[in-house]
Amino acid sequence: MEILSKHGKILYENKTVDRIGDLLEEAVALKTDLTDADFQGADLSGCDLAGAQLAGARLSGANLEYADLEGARLNGASMESANLKGAILEDASAVWCNFSKAGLNKASLQHALLQGANLNGASLQKADLSRANLYGANLNGANLMWANLCGVDLTGADLSACDLYGAFMDMQAVLRTNFRSVNLQNTMLTNTLLQLSLPV
Repeated sequence: MEILSKHGKILYENKTVDRIGDLLEEAVALKTDLTDADFQGADLSGCDLAGAQLAGARLSGANLEYADLEGARLNGASMESANLKGAILEDASAVWCNFSKAGLNKASLQHALLQGANLNGASLQKADLSRANLYGANLNGANLMWANLCGVDLTGADLSACDLYGAFMDMQAVLRTNFRSVNLQNTMLTNTLLQLSLPV
């Protein structure tokens, strides 16, 4: 079995392995550079991919449910419509990564670098984004119900039409966030610190 790049180049192979998830785990354990790898639609659920080098990788529609991507390099990767429920992305670098319409419910993204990331329409219910860097990220239409946004940097982020019902933010996060473009219609703001940041 082979791991191919988006351009058809063989990045890693092992003819004795017959499951793509096992092959990827093996490649990651050997610190193989998998930049631009193609895993579109692959079943990688539960895989240990901590520290994986997956910059520019194609993971659209992939199943990464409960996968461990702690400290992974995902800069510029395409993960639109991927299933990342319960995935661990703590300390991951996902600058300019495309998570549009991805499912990140209950995912752990603590301290993740998500500058310029596209999270348009993504679902992040009960996700832990504490101390994450979302500078300039696109969160248009994202579902952030009950998400932990403690200490998150949302400077310059697009929060239009976000659902922030029940989301938790501390004063540090509130002071770094511009809510003037947020559509808060039908949104319940239970956090008084968040209410303090709204335009008068």
